[in-house]
Amino acid sequence: MKKIKNIWSLFFILFSFISIVFLYIAYLRYNAILETNKTLTSSYNKILYNSLDTTLSQNEVLLDTLAQELLSFELLKNKENSRELLQKALENSKYVIGFGLTDTKGNLLVTSANIDIKKTPNILTNDAVRTTFEKALKSDRMVVGRTYFFPPLNSWVIPVRKAVRDHEGNILGVMIAGLVNNKQNNIFNGISLDDERTILLVHDLDKNNQYYRMYFSNKHDSDYKKMYENPLKKTTYAVLMENLQKEFHISSIEEIKDGKIYYTSTKLPNHKSIFLSISYNQKYKIWVVVSQKQAFVNTVVFDNLLSIFTIYFFIIISFVLFFRTIARKEKEKEAELIYKVNHDTLTGHYNRDYIGNDTAVIEGLKDKEFEVIFLDIDNFKNINDRFGHHIGDKVLVGLSGKLNKFFNEEDIIIRHGGDEFIVLSFSKLDHNELIELISTPCAIDELEFRLGVSMGISKYPYDSVNLDELFSMADIAMHEAKKVRNSYKYFNQEMYQKSMENSDIEHQLRHALDNDEFYMMYQPQISSDMQIYGVEALIRWENKKLGFVPPDKFISVAEDNGMILKIGEWVINRSLRDIKEIWEETGHKFHISLNISVIQFMEAGFLEVLLDAISEIGIDKTYVTLEITESLAIEEFNYVIPLLNKVRENGIEISLDDFGTGYSSLSILNKLPISEIKIDKQFVDGVLKNTENSLIKTIFSIGKNFSFKIVCEGTETAAQVEVLKEHGCDIFQGYHFSKPLKKDQLIRYIKDFYDRR
Repeated sequence: MKKIKNIWSLFFILFSFISIVFLYIAYLRYNAILETNKTLTSSYNKILYNSLDTTLSQNEVLLDTLAQELLSFELLKNKENSRELLQKALENSKYVIGFGLTDTKGNLLVTSANIDIKKTPNILTNDAVRTTFEKALKSDRMVVGRTYFFPPLNSWVIPVRKAVRDHEGNILGVMIAGLVNNKQNNIFNGISLDDERTILLVHDLDKNNQYYRMYFSNKHDSDYKKMYENPLKKTTYAVLMENLQKEFHISSIEEIKDGKIYYTSTKLPNHKSIFLSISYNQKYKIWVVVSQKQAFVNTVVFDNLLSIFTIYFFIIISFVLFFRTIARKEKEKEAELIYKVNHDTLTGHYNRDYIGNDTAVIEGLKDKEFEVIFLDIDNFKNINDRFGHHIGDKVLVGLSGKLNKFFNEEDIIIRHGGDEFIVLSFSKLDHNELIELISTPCAIDELEFRLGVSMGISKYPYDSVNLDELFSMADIAMHEAKKVRNSYKYFNQEMYQKSMENSDIEHQLRHALDNDEFYMMYQPQISSDMQIYGVEALIRWENKKLGFVPPDKFISVAEDNGMILKIGEWVINRSLRDIKEIWEETGHKFHISLNISVIQFMEAGFLEVLLDAISEIGIDKTYVTLEITESLAIEEFNYVIPLLNKVRENGIEISLDDFGTGYSSLSILNKLPISEIKIDKQFVDGVLKNTENSLIKTIFSIGKNFSFKIVCEGTETAAQVEVLKEHGCDIFQGYHFSKPLKKDQLIRYIKDFYDRR
């Protein structure tokens, strides 16, 4: 019942979430419709504005041209020729209904043929015409007048007038024209708007501070008299202007007479709400307005929201039915779900949540002694990277079978995640036997894998009686075992202290590169003929809190947290740049040996990064040597060999570091494409002791048989050098010749070295 309640709780959460989502979608849709309407209405306004401006500009040019034609060659003396000229212009003008030329008193001198001049009164007798006619006499531009009814042509016209001046600026007359403004024919005939939008042209304030309509779409001819002869109601434009001033933060309507398009919504005195875009033609003093009833937009919004909420209700009903089905089947699946909650789907073992979920298990452990064994597969990441996760999963399944075979039924095996397993073992075990079992070859899809495992062990109740603490202790011990590989370690307090120290190191290490805390030192390598053969690049770290941190402490931490990749790349670039500068400063070339971490070497693309750095810096790659450890050579042997071969194919030498301290067998050495071995300091220290001389001879014999160059680390005395020379040492490295040096110190060392010779 509890789970069923939880299911319905989830339903109500989803219901709330979906409701919020749909409300948000509805809100976005509502805003999108308003924004679309704004964009469309403003676009219409722009089209109308441009069309109006173009039409009026063309007519202004036409009036100028006709005036000059009429006045030149004394055409006015021949009335018939003048009328023919105006008539031809009329026939070629799309929106002009008639042309004429008046004197400055408003008397018509000549008109187009469709106007009977004898029946046409003086223009100034019409109050609607007089004001703009007088403005035309004072202006250099064409003046557009109020729309009025012109009886001689039985049509409503928009009058345009342009004063005609001689070369001295004297007014000779006024060229006039009427733009047809009927329902069937007007200046906007070529522009189609949807039925829900209205076009309005408004003449700017006249001398009585009144606005008059010049053009109004979607009206019948019978409305024209009321429409054009009566000014706009002051309450109407007062409300509109007040709204514009508030919305666009302007103090005067003059501030929006800039040709830009302004979009707003307003409620008219008749309580009708409209959306409108408005712009002002400064050139001809005309307002261009496109309006739309808000009621229509509301209808569009309603239709859209209705479809959205229909989908919403359908989804909610579907969810109700769906959750009812789940609730009905919950009891049938409860056992299966519990299993899935507590088990890993890949291996079938318990998962990391099992102990926490099953309180009965915890209670049952209190009276028993057991070991917590934390197992981690060595370099399992390389299998996934090289062969893919599907192969890696099959390897884990094979490993799971080995664990099932080794442990008893009462032991609890938990897949902690990835390639990590935790075992609660209640019987005495031979841990080496477990390591050997895991290390036996595993065949997957015609591939053979040899796994290594690192194990950390804590004991209940001796180390702790708290399971979480035991897991943490086993984890700490496992990381200690990782340093040796394929081994196990029991937890102790020294490990804990070291873990805390590593935690501090890890925290400070995260900012070390950004804070420029690393620096490089170089220890010279001297050949047996006492020449400088090369240097080994050694990274050092100085931290404000921790002080000097030796590489053997921070490198392993960097490998564990993945920072070794960035640090390793920094070492490569800094070392190669330093060596290039030292070459140029001293005039001597020598080898550079770079220590490469196992993690760094195994990373996909490592060789490309190295080659790019060598190429960019301009180093001869035959002078570059990579130092690898024996543990690298045996980890994923079949994977490592091709990588090493690629390194050698690119002319880069490979040195096997700490030779004799690892696991290399003669069969492995025979396959490794190395050119150099480095004998560890512990063997060099004993070279003067007869008891250890035979071991040194054996190591040298192996190196010579494989034609390797032999480097002896830690040579500190002349006596050691002499004995090592007798054994066949090729290159010496140690404090007898020089301690590790910074770049400037190394430059002085090289110069002094060759100056002494």
